[in-house]
Amino acid sequence: MASVNVLLLTHAGGPEIDEILDTLVPDTDRLDRVIVTGLSAESPEVERATQHPVFDHEVDLVLVPEAGDSVAAAINSARAKIEPDVDRWVWILHDDSLPTPGALRALTEAARRSSKVGVVGPKLVRDTDERVLVGVGHHLTQTGREVEADAPDMVDQGQWDSRNDVLGVPIPGMLIRSDVLEDIGGLDPAFSFGTEGVDVSWRSHLRGHRVVVAPGAVVVQGLVGLGREHPRWHRRHLRQVALARTAWWRSIWFTLRMIVTGLLAALGFLLVRRGGAAAGEFADVRAALNPGPRWGARWRFRGKRVVSDRDLKAFSPAPPRGGAPPSTRHKRRSCLTKNA
Repeated sequence: MASVNVLLLTHAGGPEIDEILDTLVPDTDRLDRVIVTGLSAESPEVERATQHPVFDHEVDLVLVPEAGDSVAAAINSARAKIEPDVDRWVWILHDDSLPTPGALRALTEAARRSSKVGVVGPKLVRDTDERVLVGVGHHLTQTGREVEADAPDMVDQGQWDSRNDVLGVPIPGMLIRSDVLEDIGGLDPAFSFGTEGVDVSWRSHLRGHRVVVAPGAVVVQGLVGLGREHPRWHRRHLRQVALARTAWWRSIWFTLRMIVTGLLAALGFLLVRRGGAAAGEFADVRAALNPGPRWGARWRFRGKRVVSDRDLKAFSPAPPRGGAPPSTRHKRRSCLTKNA
């Protein structure tokens, strides 16, 4: 691995980047540049950053002040500063991401295991309680329903530490090969609310690259970087990603099934006075009835698919080591199942 470029995404009113830079000091032998989006060269935060010890080790600081408001816009703006190369990797962090010691080493070791690995993700834990999992990769049904929707409420007991290949990983903490990021065309502007990583990973799979998770790499993650402040919008966009990335003829059938089952489920929840669950089902129906974003995303990715949907169905998460906590009802399931 020749070099790693850290891509640090900031947001207005977010944490200052000094603490994140502190976590990078032990890995300066792997770092080439730190690219910061959303901060101007005149800001006091940047002035302090230029004096940080991490830049005393032949690590360059690159600013992308006009990066846009969305995660997709920020990363796509920063792509112009990164030359695509098979030996150059991009480590994406948000300003509320704090890698633990050894996180980058564990990510790079996972990347070295196979030349086909294009994306590696860490284990994410909650910033307010580091014992609680935020996620260890994404596992969805064929129509975009989260298999482990209650995973963020789980105490980390190492139950998912045997995972390797996964359908997707979130953007915070993602290590992606620079030529893979260029190969898939960067981030698609159609998807947000914490679904960007799923889409990047799914398209990487469709281009023939492996997506793996490295549970030994732990990143303490805040809620802003996850982008899930609106759970129903997150759920709706997950459905849109699934409908955009599956084969067009299959997506038509999935759309019809999503509408029918969503309406029936929503009515059932209303009858038993579970309004929140009904609203989630209606979000699925709205996703199915809004074809514009997914067909736009499908058009932008046209002609690039080299892997079939049948190959993606082969993913299966490893069973929890030692069993899942009694409060959860997780079962060993395929990463892509036939259930809606």
